[in-house]
Amino acid sequence: MAGSMVFSNENGVGMSTFQFRCFARLVRDAFLPAEQDVLEEVFDPFDGGALNYLYAADLDGDKYLILCGAINRAHVAGRESGGELVDEGLWAEIFDAMAADSRYQK
Repeated sequence: MAGSMVFSNENGVGMSTFQFRCFARLVRDAFLPAEQDVLEEVFDPFDGGALNYLYAADLDGDKYLILCGAINRAHVAGRESGGELVDEGLWAEIFDAMAADSRYQK
């Protein structure tokens, strides 16, 4: 079974189950305490339904940008820890898909 980060119904990134679990752990840990509502919404399919995907298609623009911030912090944390096995190629795919969404603002 594999996993996915779904940014919209037309845009997502698939990954191995192992990489998905590493990615999900990093992203979960990167949300700030005030952002728990967004975390819960994005992680609902994974936490509530035991499905291997995170879902951002229904987020409004502000919540989407909160998710983007958490993903950016997760990337930094993963690089600094050196122990997570989410490779840079996968991070590049995630960032490209994240930025391709109309809710993304640079």
